[in-house]
Amino acid sequence: MRRFFQGFGLVRIRQKTRNTYLILEFNFSLVNGGIEDYKNDFDEHCGQQMEFFVEKYADLLPQDSLAKVQKATNASKKLDALCECVAKSNQKIYLFIDEYDNFTNNILSDYTQLGRYMDETHRTGYLRTFFNALKDGTKTAIERLFITGVSPVTLDDLTSGFNIGTNYTTDARFNEITGFTEQETREMLTYYSEYFHFPCSVDEIIETIRPWYDNYCFAEDCFGENSIFKPSEVLYFLCRFCNDNEFPDSMPDSMNIYSDFLTPKMLIRKDKDFKYEAAIVKQLLSVGHYNFVLKDDFPPENIANKDVFISLLFYYGLITICGQENGLTVFKITNRETEEQLRDFGDVQRF
Repeated sequence: MRRFFQGFGLVRIRQKTRNTYLILEFNFSLVNGGIEDYKNDFDEHCGQQMEFFVEKYADLLPQDSLAKVQKATNASKKLDALCECVAKSNQKIYLFIDEYDNFTNNILSDYTQLGRYMDETHRTGYLRTFFNALKDGTKTAIERLFITGVSPVTLDDLTSGFNIGTNYTTDARFNEITGFTEQETREMLTYYSEYFHFPCSVDEIIETIRPWYDNYCFAEDCFGENSIFKPSEVLYFLCRFCNDNEFPDSMPDSMNIYSDFLTPKMLIRKDKDFKYEAAIVKQLLSVGHYNFVLKDDFPPENIANKDVFISLLFYYGLITICGQENGLTVFKITNRETEEQLRDFGDVQRF
């Protein structure tokens, strides 16, 4: 379960502003290409979303809004035009961006991409210009902004151009936002057990799935309270159990976690000495825990740092908070599913 989210104007939404925003969504995972050739797809995706937005809210926007957005030549200029039209209509945008860090994944697996990445995110780079447009939009039409992704790499680089966000990843108020609590999981199981007449009790099911799907904790202040079940795996289990009336042969959903099993391989790159990574993985698998101070932002040139590596394991959901010791946060492998992801690469010496 991957997690990183940042917001602008996210907390303390007043009751009177509910249901008053025009919703604009971008999903950068749909943008094909790496850092070297993403621009055309990026412009096309953002343009399509903004044109859809204008058509959806046509009755609330100036009549020439679609023409102005279509006339603009790239994503940044289209966003400028859109914000101008929305501002003229006295409306406000709630903007959602999913997988905002899609473009940084290449540098995690291929360090040779770093130079090109720096060009795109610094000075007058393409991504930098787009995030500058986002920031300018908050002065006119963008009232609130919610960004989700995997790691805090990109926004750290864009920070001087986009310095209006707040990192809520480890905020205790949002600890349960991306998963199911045990109570919620029990309620679902109870509901379906009554309809499908499960052959065992809800307690038995919970104790079976807990070692595989539970134990996510994202905020130190929440440790010992509600741990979080991975929602995609709970829903996978429910689907299989309701259909077959028995526990699935494979507790992890192999179809949907394929990309997750690539995570350690991506993080442990081939371009440098892996003694730190190997030692960390060994300790996690043998000792069961690792103590360090979590880094909540880092530039890509520091990806090789061992503290960044262990922090990325946390952001990718492979390890979780399990306490504090001598001023350090204690982390351990999250559950049996994530342990399999680390063990799947066999002898860590070969890393």
